[in-house]
Amino acid sequence: MKDINYNDLDIFQDLNNSHKSETISEFMEYLCLCNNVSVNVKTHVKKEIIKGHEDEGEIISENSFTEKKFNSSVAEERALLKTLKYFGFSIDKVNQKEITINIDGKSKVYYILGRNRYTESKKPSDMTRNRMSVILRAHKHEKESILLCKGNDLSIMEKLKITETKSEKFIRTMIEQIQIMANNGLRYFIFCKKKLNEQETNEFLSKYKLAENYVLQKEILFENVNNE
Repeated sequence: MKDINYNDLDIFQDLNNSHKSETISEFMEYLCLCNNVSVNVKTHVKKEIIKGHEDEGEIISENSFTEKKFNSSVAEERALLKTLKYFGFSIDKVNQKEITINIDGKSKVYYILGRNRYTESKKPSDMTRNRMSVILRAHKHEKESILLCKGNDLSIMEKLKITETKSEKFIRTMIEQIQIMANNGLRYFIFCKKKLNEQETNEFLSKYKLAENYVLQKEILFENVNNE
């Protein structure tokens, strides 16, 4: 998938709006963090032979450049990252313990406490997880954490706890927007964020580490932990 140009003027106007730009920027940053993508960086060396003077012979000039490739089984994730790159948000590197993102040329590191990957199957009999989640810390030694989750509408909606009238109104609006996108043949994700306090973070870590020790049914145990 080649780099893209994003021609919707509305989002550029919103990014210049002081009331909206912070929310949009935060959303784009979290989209960089919540994915199943691996980053492969390959260095290419281009050699060019330049003919010098008779007494110099041939001169070999070398130019190197790096190519960054995103690998994911989910096509929508690759498309999202290409779009984010257009707005100055990209992933520099990612491993099991941390992810480094680049925002307008500045690097920012998040520490991964746990991740449950996105899986999808067309067979109803298969155990599928049509959403993914990741829990991170912005600073290595801080006590709180952030839970990010994205997935299809059914897998996310069943986990939402509606406790206020304001929330009910928001959900109705979201469903209407989903219906409009579906009628236009568009694919979509629902994205959620929750801040976890120290107690919630510690409870998650203890259960997640326990699930890691199991060889059999590890993914089912991870799913149970994330469902909580």
